[in-house]
Amino acid sequence: MKAEHIQAVTPLVLGAIAGFIAVAIVFAPNMSDARAAAGFGLAGTAIGTAGGLAQSKGVNLDRSDAYSEQNNHE
Repeated sequence: MKAEHIQAVTPLVLGAIAGFIAVAIVFAPNMSDARAAAGFGLAGTAIGTAGGLAQSKGVNLDRSDAYSEQNNHE
């Protein structure tokens, strides 16, 4: 697996884990308020981490200018 694929999939995995935790908390029977708050805090942290990892890090992904400069042989 290439590094770009790992970098693209990691936020998706973290988001899925956070969603699973949140759904498990909602449907868990006899959960105390403290445990529910801790679980939602963990899910929120995972979602925040996924959002941070999903940012583009300032890399210019538009390669149309570079392509036209390379193929302009006038």
